[in-house]
Order: sequence, then structure tokens, then C-alpha cells
Amino acid sequence: MNSAQGPLLVRVCWLMSCWRATCGSQFQEALDLDQNMMEAHLYMGVALHRANRFDDAAKHLIRVLQDEGQNTEARWQLTWRVGRRGPQDEPQNTEAHWQLAKVLHAQELCTEALPHYLSVLNASHANMLGPAHAHAHYRTALCLLQQLNSTQELNMHLLFESQQVAAKSAGMLPLEECMVGELEESTESVLEEAMCSAPSRKREEQEAAVAMSAAEERVVEQLEEAVRLNEHFMEARMALAQAYSRLHRWNESVTHSRVVFEDAPNDITVQWTIAVALHGAGHYSEALDRYQEVLMRDYTYQDGQALFRYALCLQEERRFDEAIESYKKVLIHKPDYAQAHVNWGIALKAMGKRKAAIEQYQTALGVDPKCADAHIRWGNVLSEQARDAGRRGGGEPYWKEALIHYQEALHLDPSRTDLETRIASLKERRS
Repeated sequence: MNSAQGPLLVRVCWLMSCWRATCGSQFQEALDLDQNMMEAHLYMGVALHRANRFDDAAKHLIRVLQDEGQNTEARWQLTWRVGRRGPQDEPQNTEAHWQLAKVLHAQELCTEALPHYLSVLNASHANMLGPAHAHAHYRTALCLLQQLNSTQELNMHLLFESQQVAAKSAGMLPLEECMVGELEESTESVLEEAMCSAPSRKREEQEAAVAMSAAEERVVEQLEEAVRLNEHFMEARMALAQAYSRLHRWNESVTHSRVVFEDAPNDITVQWTIAVALHGAGHYSEALDRYQEVLMRDYTYQDGQALFRYALCLQEERRFDEAIESYKKVLIHKPDYAQAHVNWGIALKAMGKRKAAIEQYQTALGVDPKCADAHIRWGNVLSEQARDAGRRGGGEPYWKEALIHYQEALHLDPSRTDLETRIASLKERRS
């Protein structure tokens, strides 16, 4: 028999298998002719299952999915046969759960993969699989994290749409069309009207933040278990350090980052992870050393974030001139990075250069009119100018302008509840 006869043999065997108990040997003959014949693997898997050879059946079905991820027949067959190995209720096929989960996960089908990972973790038998399988915990965490990232992207999209609707319904103009210093009296009332919808949006964002935090904690739980089961599992320990950083649990992140750094001190991702953790924990000097190691290897690492955080770390150390020079370099790479202008302005203000700081905040808003932080920082400078001018009886224009910036910032970012106190204080002062 030649290889061209293989496909015909597969179809004939499949018709025979509909009334015969098995036609496995003929399917195997077809596979001997061509190991890449996915149709033969599919039918062989079904035939082996009928012969109660469940693990062998799973291997053939998984082979199909690895080659043809969208083969719905193979996925259905394997999914159905995973939970039921035969006509009687028998122990679940943990190996098939594990293999199917990996195949689905590789195709980024996390919602479908996750139940199979959890089935593996809940298994009470098998030495390599079950609760003692650190890799299962690690892969479950990665799957949960992928789901979390997808949810965050969706929430950001919905938030942007809700802000657009709120601004349109309130008749708000973009700030660049109504620059501070030329604001009409009606602007303040328009802002207040737009902020009427803020409480409901604020509640929605707070609820989403709580849900995100809970999901991140689930990721941490899985990674902690993976590391507990295998303390030398550096991929899991690295992911755990990164998860702690996202939760701002900086000291715990530093602890795990140090272990990974000792194992792979020349890995740029490890250098970046420990730098971020050290920075967050307030170990600025050591963080600067790690950032420098990253920048020496890739000056634009993380799309300029390494250089930006290096500048921020210098700023934390009150090395303002060096920080400003680094922000300038960031802006060469990313001219539209509004936060770099904001931080540059903060450094200038700390050096007593208020006018130059305002220019940077103004530039930031020119780049990104929705940069709430630029409004807040600008409002802070105006508040200081108002206090200074107030001693001479001329603080009113500054207070008025500061109030508008704080209101705009709260409209753009309702989570900044601290601004409500400032706004109330300014209104009371004006009255």
C-alpha cells in the first residue's frame, strides 16, 4: 500500500467502525503511512476510546488539537471523554485534563482551559499530577492573569466610552479650546454639571477595582502554592514577584525578586523586575543600580518605561537636574508621553521654578487633554501662588483658576476623592 491510499483507508475504516467495535489496527496502518494525517488521529482516538483505552485515545485527540487548534470535532471528543472514561462512572482522566488545558491555553482560550487546570489541581490521585503538581498551579495562575488582563482592557474601553458620553451630555469643550486664563464664567457650572454623573462612575470603578484586586489575589495564591511545592521553580517565583508588585506588596516582591536575581543576575527581565520592586519599597539607591543595568542593555526597554522610572527614582532621591535630563531623553523616544512632562514640571516646582513648571503642565495637556495629574499639579502651583498673593490682597484670580483645574481633574478621574475636599475648601474660601 502506498501513502496515497491512506485517506481512503481512513474513511473505509471509519464506516466500518460505525458497526464494528473497533477498527484501530486499520487506523494505525494509515498512521504508519503518514503520521501527519490528522483525520486518522481523530478516528483512532475515538476507536481507542470505544476499546476502553482512554489514555491512548486522549493522546491521539491531543495530537489533532496541537496541529489543528480549531478542530471542533477533536476538541468536543476530548472534552466529552475527559470527564467520562467509559459507560460507567470511572475516575477522571487527569492526564487528558492536563493535556487539553495546555492545548487550549496555548491558543489563549483561557476560559475553556481553566476548568481543566482546576480539575487537575482537585485530583486526589497520581504522583506527578494533582495538588503536588507545581506546574499546574503555575499554569493556572497564568491563565487567571490572562483573563484578568482581558477584563482590564475591556474596563478601560468602557470607561473611555462613558467619559466621552458624560462630556458630550454636559456640553464640555476640550481644554485646548478653552485655555485657562481665558475661561468664561459658565465653565465652572458646566464642570459641576458634568460631575453630576461622577458618583455612579466612581462606584462602578471602585467595584471594578475591588474585583480586579480579588482576581489578582487568586493569581498570587496559585503562584505561592507553586513556589511552596518547588522552591527552585524560578518562573513561578518570578511571576509571583511581579504579581506582588502589581498589588503594591513591595517588600514581598523584593524578597522573591532577590532569589530570582541570584539565580539569573544577567537576565534583563529579572533586572527590571527587581528594580521596580526595590523602587516601590523605597530602596532608591539599589533600584538605580538595577535600572542602569537594564538601560545599558536596552535604552528603550519596556517602550521607554525603564528610562522613565530611572528618572523618577532620581527625582525621589532629589537629584532633580539629573532627573530632568532623563525626562528629556524619555521625550526624545516618546514625544507624546504626557506624564514625563508632568514629572518634569514637578521637579522644576521642587527647585522653586513655578513658571517653568506650569509650562510643562501646559505642554502635558497639549499632548493629552485628559491628563488629570497635569491639572492637579497645575492647581497646586496656582494654590501656592494664591497664598503668596493673598498676603498682598491679590489671591482671588489664582484661587479661581486653581478651582477650575481641580474640578476638571476630578471629572477626568473620579477616583481622586481627595480633590473633593480641596474643591469644597476653595469654594468656601471664595464665598
